[in-house]
Formats: sequence, C-alpha cells, structure tokens
Amino acid sequence: GLVLVDVMMPGMDGWTLLQRIKNENLCDGRIFCMLTAIDDPSDGPMENIKELVTDYIRKPFDPDEFIACVEDLLCLCG
Repeated sequence: GLVLVDVMMPGMDGWTLLQRIKNENLCDGRIFCMLTAIDDPSDGPMENIKELVTDYIRKPFDPDEFIACVEDLLCLCG
C-alpha cells in the first residue's frame, strides 16, 4: 500500500516515524511518500532511510495535483 507521511508532525517527525517503520520490518510492499513544506526534504536527518521515500509532495499543493500524484503512486503499488 501507499503510506503518506508528513515531514513535520507534532510529537514525532516523519523521519523518525519512517525509522520506526523500518526497525519493525514493516516496509515490504509499501511505498512511502512524504508531505512537506521544506524546500529540500532530502536533507532529512536520517540518511539510512531516505531510500524508502519514493516521492515528496510539497505543501501547499493543489488538491487536483495531489490526487493525481497519489493515483500515480498507487499504480506503483500493484
């Protein structure tokens, strides 16, 4: 399936969440996309999990473009 994760969340950032998902071996068969208002989200603090992120959707985003992007990512899921 597709997992959408915001880079900046209260209590835990998206990078930490992805690290926990990876540590629990919950990555197989999943595509991860991060929502972000950060200019260059690939500069995240977790070098060893960047390969998990298939795409970034930058905020603010147009709802129609968001839906189109999610549909494209879902096609990669199977």
